[in-house]
This record gives sequence, structure tokens and C-alpha cells, in this order.
Amino acid sequence: MDLKSPNELSIVLPVYNEADVIKKVVGEILDYALRLTEDVEIITVDDGSQDDSLNILNEMSRSFPQLRVISHKENMGYGGALRTGIAFSQKQWILLMDSDGQFHIDSLKELWLQRHQFDLLLGFRQKRKDAFYRLMMGKLGNMACNLILRRHVYDINCGFKLFKKDIINHLSLSCNGGIINFEILFKLFRTKPSARMQQFPIIHYPRKSGKSTGGNPKVILKIISEGIKIILEPKKQKD
Repeated sequence: MDLKSPNELSIVLPVYNEADVIKKVVGEILDYALRLTEDVEIITVDDGSQDDSLNILNEMSRSFPQLRVISHKENMGYGGALRTGIAFSQKQWILLMDSDGQFHIDSLKELWLQRHQFDLLLGFRQKRKDAFYRLMMGKLGNMACNLILRRHVYDINCGFKLFKKDIINHLSLSCNGGIINFEILFKLFRTKPSARMQQFPIIHYPRKSGKSTGGNPKVILKIISEGIKIILEPKKQKD
């Protein structure tokens, strides 16, 4: 019997070289989340940042007990940071959210209000504020992934997703790159095809600092390689 509160919330933030915005982002998340529920934890995973991100987070954690700081000594990649954050999450609901300031935590409102009707609630960027080549790459990648998933997911790589802990906890995730978003959905729908999904429009803001690595040719090749491994991997799940 699940005795956990239906209001428990873990917020997972992968962090890599976001010193210019991370204090503001985490502060806004804390303020908003504590108005939704008192039972909240914010799990920041510093993925080997080379700037002052980790020091800023450690300083904030001294004032805010809801903030947990986990550090990778070396950069593992976006997927590796998400996997670590998911593994450390303790609450019934898990929000995966980017930490670069391109999403605002108040986008959680509608997902949170409707969470009891669904197992996973996926955000999609209404007007994506990225360079043209990234928009085209995103559309092509989304089309390819939907063909494999046999589902119509508007925006697979949107970094704003709310899951029930027990729906994602059983998955054996392995990707370190950005294709982790596809891996989560692919393995979830393969093991739990009846999972209840809903999608919500999310406001996407321009990046004000830092640098995205999503268009790097090496990153693209890694995504393709990891994608093939995911599809060919034998079906399995955690005990």
C-alpha cells in the first residue's frame, strides 16, 4: 500500500556551467514549489561544471534544506545528470526541468492541477526560442522518434516533464546524452503501454547566457549511436 502523500514533489535540475542564472532559477523554483506543497525537494546535479555553478548551489543549500546538491566530478552529459537526479529522487512525483532559464517554474501549474488523472505529463514548447538549424533538427528528430514510438508526442526533447515516481523508477536507463528523453518514453511505453499521458503547452524563453551543445556534430553522432542501442536493447526493467 502506497502511504506517500499525493503532494510529494521532487524537482530534478541538471546543471552544467549555469553560474550566470542558476541562483535566480533555483530561487524562483523554491518560491513557487513551496506554494504548491511543503513536501518538496529540489535535486540539482552539477555535471562537472567548470564555472562557479557548484559553489553557488552549495552556498544556497546552507539556507534552504529543500535543496540537495549532487556533483559529478567529470561531465557525464545531460542524460547522465538526469539519471542521477531520478535515482536520488524520493518523492511521489518527479519534475524534470532544465536549469538554463528557458523554462519558468510557473509552467508547472496546469500539470500539477491535473496530475491525478495521468501517469506522465509532458510539456511542449509553443514557440521554441532557438536558432533555425536547431528548430529543423528538432522537427526531424521528433518525426523519427514518433515513428519508432508509434505515438504522437509533440516535443520529445522538451526539458519539462512530470512523472509519477513509480512509472519511471522501474526503467533501466543508460543514456548519458540528450537522447535520454527518447529513451525514457521508449522504455516506458514498451513496458507500460497503458500509461496515461497528457501533453501541455509550455512557454519557452530565449537563452540569456551559457552555450548549448545540441548542434555539435559529435553530439549528433552520439545521439544516433545511442538511439540505435536503445532500440536494439533487449526488453528489461529494474526489480
